[in-house]
Amino acid sequence: KSKEVARLAEAGLSEELYARAVRKFAFEIIQGHGAPARLLCNKDPLLMKYAFSIKQQLFPKSKFIFMIRDGRAVAHSIVSREVRITSVDYKTLGGALRFWNRGMTTMLDECHKLGPSCLQVRYEDLVQHPERVMRGVLSFLGLPWEEAVLHHELAVGKKDGALISNMEPSSDQVKHAIYTKAIDGWREKFPPADLKAAPSIAPLLVELGYAQAN
Repeated sequence: KSKEVARLAEAGLSEELYARAVRKFAFEIIQGHGAPARLLCNKDPLLMKYAFSIKQQLFPKSKFIFMIRDGRAVAHSIVSREVRITSVDYKTLGGALRFWNRGMTTMLDECHKLGPSCLQVRYEDLVQHPERVMRGVLSFLGLPWEEAVLHHELAVGKKDGALISNMEPSSDQVKHAIYTKAIDGWREKFPPADLKAAPSIAPLLVELGYAQAN
């Protein structure tokens, strides 16, 4: 890789040139996705795997909100919705749990490297105590409190509101008000054997306090 980078740099295609091109491309996509706004947001969760590089090389003023959720709930969602992710076994709970454990390990490390530019938010805290958590989020972003953040569903599909794609697996959930049933609704659908094996498959469940070690 370093030899290829050096070869391209010799031809005038430096890493900084590539960074500028990617920055402009990403900015145009995010900016053009909705109405003008003070802050621009991209919600692709897998970008967190590259957060430190994104801040260092592309958007130095960027901040990251790292959403953490019980990996068993995530695995159930992936399998039940057949969310296809490259190189991920999306048909088995074990495969989805391994994917979650690998990804979360990387993203936690990225968040730690970012220091004060990364805010960790627990999904369970957000849906059970939305105002408290959202006050912290807005403060982190340097924004004033707005009651509207507690009623996102009212902005879906409205002019200058939230645009969503009906082709996305989770769009049907975004249309609803904040609810708590998804916190542990997956438990009754999780085979007992898989539930028991989960901490061994995904040790991060224990580290994050979601499960006890076997």
